[in-house]
Order: sequence, then C-alpha cells, then structure tokens
Amino acid sequence: MPLQVCSGPLRLWDGIAGVAGVLHVAEAGAARVSDHSVSLTPRQHEVLGLLVEGLTEAIAERLTISLETARNHIRTVRLEAVATARRLGLVA
Repeated sequence: MPLQVCSGPLRLWDGIAGVAGVLHVAEAGAARVSDHSVSLTPRQHEVLGLLVEGLTEAIAERLTISLETARNHIRTVRLEAVATARRLGLVA
C-alpha cells in the first residue's frame, strides 16, 4: 500500500516532546483508514489541529486553558496517534 508521510518535531515549551506526522494513504488503502475510528473529544481535535499547524507552546493561550490542561490534551492526542498507528499496522 503506497504511503506518503510528512513529519517534524513537536516543540513543547523548552524542548522537543515528540514528532508530529501526517500520513496519506493512496486511494487503494483510503477505505481502510476510514474504517477505523479515532477516540478524541472535540477539544482534543482542536489541539490536534493546532499541533498540525506546528503550535505547541501557544496551545494553552490560544484555547484559553491552563498549561497543564494543554499538556494533558497533547498527551492524549499522542497516545491516540500511537494506538491508531498500531490498528493500521504501521507499527508493531
């Protein structure tokens, strides 16, 4: 299955917290990706969108939430990304 991956560092406060990536599956595999649900709240979807934009430090300010709440959302989004990658067979 042909894949395209674009990734970059997730900068969080004074360091790198991980790697953000966007995965595109070619048409043959597109239905397979849409068959899997992702368990994110609407707020976590907002956080994911801001991470995709390259924001990290500004998330708490942008969403008018505490720094700790922003960190918790980022952790949850990262864990869901790992779980989704496993479900798709992208990692062992």
